[in-house]
Amino acid sequence: MSPTPGATETIKQFKPRLYGVPRPMRATMEDATKMQITLKYATTLWEWMWKNLHAAEAPYSVNST
Repeated sequence: MSPTPGATETIKQFKPRLYGVPRPMRATMEDATKMQITLKYATTLWEWMWKNLHAAEAPYSVNST
């Protein structure tokens, strides 16, 4: 996508196209920063899982696994 309007494109048509680019880029970046297991098991309540995991009295090696 070019940062300038196309030959047959008006500024009014160009603005929505220009501002529409960051949204999909941000969504892609957010998915890239998520752990793969949270994407694989999307229905799991991960906030609850992480909270309980850190509250459990288990060795660090078990929690990190």
